[in-house]
Amino acid sequence: MLNRVRSATAGLNRVRRGWTMSLGVAVVFGAGIAVGVGVAPGSGTGQGRVEERKVLENERVTMYEFVFPPGFKGEEHEAPVDEFAYVLEGEFGVVTKGKGKRVIRTGEVEWAPRGVIHYSVNESKKPARVLVVLLKER
Repeated sequence: MLNRVRSATAGLNRVRRGWTMSLGVAVVFGAGIAVGVGVAPGSGTGQGRVEERKVLENERVTMYEFVFPPGFKGEEHEAPVDEFAYVLEGEFGVVTKGKGKRVIRTGEVEWAPRGVIHYSVNESKKPARVLVVLLKER
């Protein structure tokens, strides 16, 4: 009986770690974009203003939800921390210095490590809703 409890607990812990890692990745990228765009909401070019909503903030992460209007082009910035961006709706581009542009579509994640120079774009005709996660330094 004790072995079954230990086995079940170990399995639950693996699931928690996997889910936490997935969420952490999504949060970090989102946070990075948030720092780059969130510091000056609506900065950049395009149709309309960037919508911003802080979803979570604690000692380890800051998470934002952004809606980038069609034609948006953000300002180039250096990622202050590891950043993750998870596209909830639409598609969104990240242009990284020395690497070029990567288009991220609904359900995909982009990661920008601390110190990377990049900017975001929405070259589509529809808004892009993106969850940005910033991982804070320990």
